[in-house]
Amino acid sequence: MPLPVIRRGYPTVRQVREQSGMSYFDVAAAAGVKLRVVYWMEHGIAVDPVDAVKILTVLSLRAGKVYTLMNVQGIRVKEVRKG
Repeated sequence: MPLPVIRRGYPTVRQVREQSGMSYFDVAAAAGVKLRVVYWMEHGIAVDPVDAVKILTVLSLRAGKVYTLMNVQGIRVKEVRKG
């Protein structure tokens, strides 16, 4: 599995969460994911793509700005296997 992509000039998940004034607990509860998933995402551990989108959606709504896998650095998602 490749390392997370570092995109200079873009915030990390942790920076977005902290700027939004949310704790791990707040994000996990609002996104409907386990607390560890928020921690993993912030620390570059691969998470399910659906969980990543849920977390980014919560942060986007709180911040009033759209955050995606492309404009937040250091996010790793698990490969989606078909079939």
